[in-house]
Parts: sequence; C-alpha cells; structure tokens
Amino acid sequence: MGLLDWFLKRVDGRLRLSQIRILYQNREAVEYLQGQFRTLRDAGFPQSFEIVSTVGAIGEFVDTKIVDLTIDRKLDEVSSKELLEMNRALKNLYSGFIEGQRKARAFRGASSGDLVDFAQRFKPAAGWETLSDTEWDRMVSLALRK
Repeated sequence: MGLLDWFLKRVDGRLRLSQIRILYQNREAVEYLQGQFRTLRDAGFPQSFEIVSTVGAIGEFVDTKIVDLTIDRKLDEVSSKELLEMNRALKNLYSGFIEGQRKARAFRGASSGDLVDFAQRFKPAAGWETLSDTEWDRMVSLALRK
C-alpha cells in the first residue's frame, strides 16, 4: 500500500466518522424534539402539528441514511449536504424551543441552568472522541425497526 492509498483510506475513515457523528446528533435531536412537540400538540398548540410532522420526516430521512451507511463505506456528497442542512434546521428548532423554556422559567422565577445548547445536549455521554460501536449499533437497530 502506497502513501497515497494510506492517505485516501484515512480521509475516507474520517469522513465516515464525521457522517456518523452528524447522524447521531440528528437522530438524538429528532427523538428529543418529537417528544417535546408531541406534548405541545397533545395540549392543543396548533403550530406543533406541523413541527411534529417535519421532525418526523427528518427522522425518516436520517434512519434511511443510517441504513445506507451500513451498506456503503460513506454517504454521497448530496446526502452529506442534506444531513448538514437538517442538522442546522434541528439546531434552530431546538434553540427556539430552549429560548422559550428559558423565558418561561424566568417568568416563574425558576432556574434555567439545566438547559444546555444543541451541541452539548446531543452528543454521546463519553464524548465524540470515544464514539463507540455501541452507539452505532443502537442507531442501526432503531433505524431498522422503523
């Protein structure tokens, strides 16, 4: 194996890992946001109906890409860009939700110290450096069930 082959294999591995990270973050955000907005939907907030539907569609796309990544070594460029766009959309939705939580808690005089930003909330407990096969296996299992 030449130096170029080694380098290309390493780049492909890093790209695959970054795609797994985005998939992980998106999957975790979808699960959290669906739960939060279903509660609002059940309480009768009309805006939450569309949000639950949109987040559900993002979740289906993420699950499809998780399955695709089990088949292929890496996702194509179009899929990667779509995942990043969805990540931004989920981040914006989460940020708006958390800001609403902060305002509601401030109004009640309660602490908002447990409300964390998107990147902190949706990462593996052990951190990104130690993303393990356990997390990947769980993601694949959830995707295959849906």
